[in-house]
Amino acid sequence: HAGKPVRVSIAVNGQRIRLYMDQAKLFDLPRAFEPANLRSNFHFRAAELLPAPQDGFYIANLRIAETGLDARSQLLKNGRFSTTGIYFNANSAEIKAESAGVLQEIAAILNDNPTLGITIIGHTDSDGEEAHNLQLSKARAANVKTVLCERYGVAPDRLKTDGAGEQAPVADNGTPAGKAENRRVEFVKR
Repeated sequence: HAGKPVRVSIAVNGQRIRLYMDQAKLFDLPRAFEPANLRSNFHFRAAELLPAPQDGFYIANLRIAETGLDARSQLLKNGRFSTTGIYFNANSAEIKAESAGVLQEIAAILNDNPTLGITIIGHTDSDGEEAHNLQLSKARAANVKTVLCERYGVAPDRLKTDGAGEQAPVADNGTPAGKAENRRVEFVKR
């Protein structure tokens, strides 16, 4: 990959760690970390590059995000998973690049469980007209389905979509933080 940007996503949840390069999952280690050991840093090195780059390598756009509950456990055991980690351009169904990690995780769950079918439900905050928000939430759910199918190879017949607009808030739409929580995508097992 010398000279070519590579997107790396690392997901840590409890003892489990998953590592993706571009779209491909390289590692999924369920017991990578001992519970008693505190991990507080990551180290990156380019040991496999031959010849080694003279000026090293560069890391850009590094983001560290705290995750909540494990999507796999929530979806398979509880039948639903809700995330605010799929981002859209304002007033649009276009998915932002920083959503790749969550989308990869959902795709991995679906690809590892070939009989699992889900309904994708989009939600919005209360800004704008109610009818527009309902259509926007449906378009966002449909775009999530499109990405899961076209980019990650999930069979389209396993996914249904719907939208709830602003009708099912989980937080106060009167605050910016509450609006951010309400802009979410739910995955419900069928």
